Amino acid sequence: MRRAPSYPVLPGNLPTRSALVGREGELSFLRGQFDAVANGDGGRIVFVTGPAGVGKTRLARETTEYAVDRGGQVLEGAYFRDGVAPYGPWIDALRPALSRIGADELADATAPYRVELSQLFPELTVPGATAATTVALEEQRRRLVAGLAELVIELSRRDPLVLFLDDLQWAPSFSALTHLGRRLRDARVLVIGAYREEEFQDRPELLRAWAELNRTRLALQLNVRPLGEEETGQLISQYFGERPADELRQPLYRQTRGNPFFLEELVRALAESGAVRPDPDGWSIVDLSRAAIPTSVRLVVEERVARLGELSQEILTMAAVLGQEVGFAVLQTLTGRTEDELLEVIGRAVAARLLVDRSTSAEERYAFADDQVRDVLYAGIVAPRRHRLHLLAGQALETTYAGRLDGRLGELAHHFLEGNDVVKAFEYAVTAGEHALALASWEQASRYFEAARDLLNDVPVAADRRAGVLERLAELDALMGRAGIRHARAALALYTSLGDRRKSARLHRLIGRAWASGAAGRTDLGQYLAESEAAVALLATEPDSAEKALAYGGLANGLILSRLDLEGAHGASAEAVTIAERLADADQIAHAGTYLSTAHAYRGELSDAVAVIDRSWQAAQSAVDHYVKAAALVAPVLWWPWRNDREWLERWLSRYHEYRRESHVERFDRPVAGIVALVAALSGQPEATRKALHSAEESAAQRPADHAISDYLAAAAAGILGDWSQATRLFERALAANQQSGASASLVEAAGHYGRYLLVSWNPKAALPVVTAACALARERRSVVQELNLLPILGELHLRLGHVDEAERAVGRVRELLDRPGEWRGLAAPVYRARGLVAAARCAWPEAEASLASALEAERAYGFPYNEAHILVAWGELCLRRDQRGDRRRGVDLLQRAAALFRQCGAVKDLDLLQLVHTRYQIAGERSGQAPTRRVSPDSLLTKREREVAQLISRGLSNRQIAEELVISEGTARIHVEHILSKLDLRSRVQLATWAIANGLGSPLE
Repeated sequence: MRRAPSYPVLPGNLPTRSALVGREGELSFLRGQFDAVANGDGGRIVFVTGPAGVGKTRLARETTEYAVDRGGQVLEGAYFRDGVAPYGPWIDALRPALSRIGADELADATAPYRVELSQLFPELTVPGATAATTVALEEQRRRLVAGLAELVIELSRRDPLVLFLDDLQWAPSFSALTHLGRRLRDARVLVIGAYREEEFQDRPELLRAWAELNRTRLALQLNVRPLGEEETGQLISQYFGERPADELRQPLYRQTRGNPFFLEELVRALAESGAVRPDPDGWSIVDLSRAAIPTSVRLVVEERVARLGELSQEILTMAAVLGQEVGFAVLQTLTGRTEDELLEVIGRAVAARLLVDRSTSAEERYAFADDQVRDVLYAGIVAPRRHRLHLLAGQALETTYAGRLDGRLGELAHHFLEGNDVVKAFEYAVTAGEHALALASWEQASRYFEAARDLLNDVPVAADRRAGVLERLAELDALMGRAGIRHARAALALYTSLGDRRKSARLHRLIGRAWASGAAGRTDLGQYLAESEAAVALLATEPDSAEKALAYGGLANGLILSRLDLEGAHGASAEAVTIAERLADADQIAHAGTYLSTAHAYRGELSDAVAVIDRSWQAAQSAVDHYVKAAALVAPVLWWPWRNDREWLERWLSRYHEYRRESHVERFDRPVAGIVALVAALSGQPEATRKALHSAEESAAQRPADHAISDYLAAAAAGILGDWSQATRLFERALAANQQSGASASLVEAAGHYGRYLLVSWNPKAALPVVTAACALARERRSVVQELNLLPILGELHLRLGHVDEAERAVGRVRELLDRPGEWRGLAAPVYRARGLVAAARCAWPEAEASLASALEAERAYGFPYNEAHILVAWGELCLRRDQRGDRRRGVDLLQRAAALFRQCGAVKDLDLLQLVHTRYQIAGERSGQAPTRRVSPDSLLTKREREVAQLISRGLSNRQIAEELVISEGTARIHVEHILSKLDLRSRVQLATWAIANGLGSPLE
């Protein structure tokens, strides 16, 4: 390869590089991170951040040199302001390392992802292998970033490795970095990512990714700040010695504020201008008062470039138009200069530390030493000349890289756009967008398609191409979770005018998904259903296709979610399955099967539901779309109605978690965290519950609109832990989200959990209308399993309010449902419990005990310890109420067993309420002739209103409920409670309730 001549030396043999100053702590930290990695303590990511020119890159390179000295490997790539080829920095970092791995070893390491990786590294291409055209874009992206991560991990198995990614503020996304971060636990990899904090703050998508890495403790952060005045003097002395440094320290620090890049540029400027000159004893200042010290980085860079001469200034300016890094060949084409002229200029610029050599075995390349140098040169070009130079740069790229433009498409689009050649700019933008999308670089693809969209009114483009650009943007909006449906609406209008039914149906489906997810501006499942119906109407008479199967599946989902129309959903999902099976399309078989199984489950056809979901999961094993696989796993735990079946839930959640670790599909994180929290709470695992609740809240904070309708699951878990404030907040949020979005099926599910929570927290009046309405809707829509869940709660609410006849009617209806053939398993337990409570209210003791015994047996076989505790409480109260021989001892034993289970579950409020039960029946025993307990007359201690408040507290009412009962404000109720506690020297509401019962203000049998 042709090399530049020996670079001229700066005046006075000024060092081209100084020792690192003022960074001892930071360097020690980074070296320690590498040592830990090399010792097998696990990989890690360290973000190095600070203002421009502060020395982030230098600090990282000092660390990489340390790693190499200790047998480590170094991979390095950088992002640029004007963009790079998709995954360009990763390609630059990995390609040199790949050449060091044997062919067989490389084949084994990349085998699972070789087809995808060969799109980035042609040397990995397997003869005859092609990328699957049916792979969903989400899956394609996952496989590509997984392949990049696997390459890094494989390289680290040979020797510890440092991957340095510079200027992350210009990265289109952190997708590959995030995926690698999740794989670093057992890897010998240190990732150093440097970014400027100012520009980084303007990139919300990067901030979200950074927050995710930080939240999951996958990354550390190292902040680099400017040098102090003393450190500034130390840096100056590296160049000029101590005596000149003492004199220069204050004025240069005042000018640069300790920014190392600015400072070193000034030092070189002083040497080049002759203001500081070498003498036999070192360096001396000629006359500082006569030296004009530039007041900004721009001025010092301009002065230094000007000193290289007019030709150098012209060529470096053209290089600045090409970008941060330029190839020798394209720069020669653009400038029209001879090879010798160009080499002379480059040599001088390298010697002046304005350029650095970045050549590889494939191409001779040079980069600006800092992008501030390039920015200054570019900013100095007047607009007309800048437009002309960009046009010439685009033409030079076409000439230089003819036949191999794929890696230059983004640059070409940029240069022709800036050069006002809108036709070429549009063509290259579309081509660059398609290329980036094929490589699953969604953020870059979006930028290119947006550029093409903005040119649509300036370029003569056919309607189908206009629609295609808008469709791509609509697709990217959905993939990236961006708000808005304007692109989809515009594309739909064009495809409709063109008579393209399949494309129009697809756009209806994309718009429907936006309404369902909230990306349309709000969640509206009625709109989702309308879009799904429109898609089916367009394709009903069309030949079978995957799009047609998706349309029918979407319709089934919309009918369940929006209307709880189970008949319609069953028919639509069955049609989707039939189409998918005729196509022999595993993805569509799995996808349609999830909806068909859900319709069966709601209708109480549980054997059919289980058979269909099992087939769906089997088909998903051959599917390529990770969303389809994830949906097949979450359907039985999130989309089906509650089954009260611990083994079933744990089996499917275990499968999901295993798959989630492998696939990193994040779409269901929030609702899955909620169901995990609920299962853990019911199972007696309070720490796991808290952890899952924390995950659910973090997911909600990141995407507030996503799956908000499912927050009732986390609410129920919080209620079991006794955090009634959090539970109430989450229930209110979930109920509001369901009502606002028109989510009928989810609203009925939420009502069941909410009603159960209000039962435990003694608020039956608030629960009754909610549960009654949900029961009526479930019965009207023949949602059998939801009725089985709701009717026992409705019966208990009526009992709590003294409506025994209504409770009996609710239990009678639920018995009819349970008598139907079916695999009811855990669903039977609450039914038997409600039956036992109604029988106990009628004093039908044998029937009550038999029902509670059946409830306990079913709950122990299929259900959860928490529910078992409530059955034991009901049975214990029965014994204490009946009060026959041996009943008191037996009742106390049952309550103690319940208390042990509540303690296991961390159910602190249930334990408090259980203490009230003990107290009530203790007082009842005293009233029936057992040894009395001394009482104090409440009249002598409390006012009439305070006695009323104390009586209501003994019934378990909250301040809000007391306020409603007594027609006072909630604040007044709170003040009354505080006064009573103070007067009686009590610490809690439970103590007050116990006192009230003991002193005749509350009946123990209420």
